[in-house]
Amino acid sequence: MVIVSPSRHWRLHAVFFDDRLLVEAEDSVLLPDLRERLDRVLEHGDVVVGGHLCPDPRLAGGDDRVTAHAARYLADITLSVRGDDHLAAALSERALEAARRLGEPFVLSRTLLMAGWVPYRRNRMQEAEAIFREALTVARGSDRPDPWAEVRALVAIASVWSLHASEEDALAMGREALEIAERSAQPFTTAIAHQAVAASLRRLLRLDEALEHAEPAVRGLRELGARWELASALGERGTIQRLSGRTEEAEADLREAVVLCRDLRERSLVSWTIAELARTLVARGDPAAARAILDDPLARTAEAEPGSATALLVAESAVALSEGDREAALAKAVAAIASEDGEPRLPNPYAAQVWWTGSLFGPGEAGGDAAVEDARGTLVRNGWHQSLREPELVP
Repeated sequence: MVIVSPSRHWRLHAVFFDDRLLVEAEDSVLLPDLRERLDRVLEHGDVVVGGHLCPDPRLAGGDDRVTAHAARYLADITLSVRGDDHLAAALSERALEAARRLGEPFVLSRTLLMAGWVPYRRNRMQEAEAIFREALTVARGSDRPDPWAEVRALVAIASVWSLHASEEDALAMGREALEIAERSAQPFTTAIAHQAVAASLRRLLRLDEALEHAEPAVRGLRELGARWELASALGERGTIQRLSGRTEEAEADLREAVVLCRDLRERSLVSWTIAELARTLVARGDPAAARAILDDPLARTAEAEPGSATALLVAESAVALSEGDREAALAKAVAAIASEDGEPRLPNPYAAQVWWTGSLFGPGEAGGDAAVEDARGTLVRNGWHQSLREPELVP
């Protein structure tokens, strides 16, 4: 079994089974065409050759290797494009059952990496981290070196830590991932690790260093044609540019990222990216354009996703303030606190919203002096310096 381009960006170049082509697809045909093809693989053991379905009896009867890979790809598409975490969870469970029966570390590590994103999207970070750590253990315990899975697991764990623990610790894990990726000379994982490091440095407000990592991430993913990851990296670089005061460059990056999200029918990035673009337009003195982009139905595509609703509410608050509507801005800011106050509550995002609201509208609107001071302490302690600065950047 050889997996070519095992990434999350919808370009599954090829999956081979016993020298036969199982899946071959490009971005333009993956949805809904690939879903139908993969469904047939799971149910009937079909092989796709040159875009045509060719039944192969050797794949029928529940081949665990084929089931594990096909089900995890389906789970990925179902989660990130359809936004259906319930179906994605069922597919991930089916993939994991097959991978565990198979007992091959190469297959199991990749299946675990996909499975971990379901609890992550549900804000169940302890569960997500446990799955990502198992993937890391499997990758490192294999007789066959697997730097791809090792890097992706480290980056995933860093993403979890960033939400509830120290950003410095997340940065250390991102740097470890980058060292492994560069040592293995894998362009894709190297770009992904660069972006992870850039994100941590951005939250720490070490912006020049962050840009030094965002640049190779964007460049590498563009060269690879990895459009999903490129959209994410452009969003990251755009945010760094906004925070650095380079709003023209930020707008260009974020608009390109929005176009990619639209073309990919993407659900996990699009609302956050549009919110970031709106904040950039406010910083550029164009609240009308910011309002227009927030009113685009595309902005609401992932409104129900964790974090996306908060990002939109904060952007709407910033736009309302720039329009002189303090009452509307306050209502959105208070709603952003409520958005992060669910169970389980993630300390850093919650503190960021309390601080934003208390700083702009007064502690009384954010739970009182003690609540705002506690939020500040959390952000300082965990290195979320960007969130401490954000209220100062509102025009």
